[in-house]
Amino acid sequence: MSEQDDEPLDVLLREFFRDQLDVVRGRAEEHFRQHMRAASTTAWRRRVWLVGAFVSGLAASVAVLCAGPLFRHFERAPQLVRQDPPGPGPLAAAATLISPTFEKTVQSRTTDEGIVMLGDTPVRVVHRQSVERTRWFDGQDNVSAEEETPQDDVTLIKLTTY
Repeated sequence: MSEQDDEPLDVLLREFFRDQLDVVRGRAEEHFRQHMRAASTTAWRRRVWLVGAFVSGLAASVAVLCAGPLFRHFERAPQLVRQDPPGPGPLAAAATLISPTFEKTVQSRTTDEGIVMLGDTPVRVVHRQSVERTRWFDGQDNVSAEEETPQDDVTLIKLTTY
């Protein structure tokens, strides 16, 4: 077929497709606009949810900071009460034994020293060092004493091999 013979066929096809597509002309723009409205509504809801979550978290943090001191258990420092013993005898000795107070603190450090082989078994070495300090106070005589007890523990943890 030549170019001239194709001309009527092109015209026929052009008119057919134009008639078919004229029916749906303009629908794509409306569908696109609906899609954009739905997307903006979803984005708006997401933003509102994130802002609400942020504000709620901030309010919870402020509440914890404000209410935290109310829930703490404050321990009063032991007060030394000096009482004159009622007289000679066992009660006088007991009254003098009550007056000293003490304070005990423990400071510790734990380190992982890696894996070593014991024979053909791998073990992890955990090293714990601690110092226990005890201080005694006597308010009546203004005397204090201190004792430090160091501890050094090595723990071997067997590792499972596959």
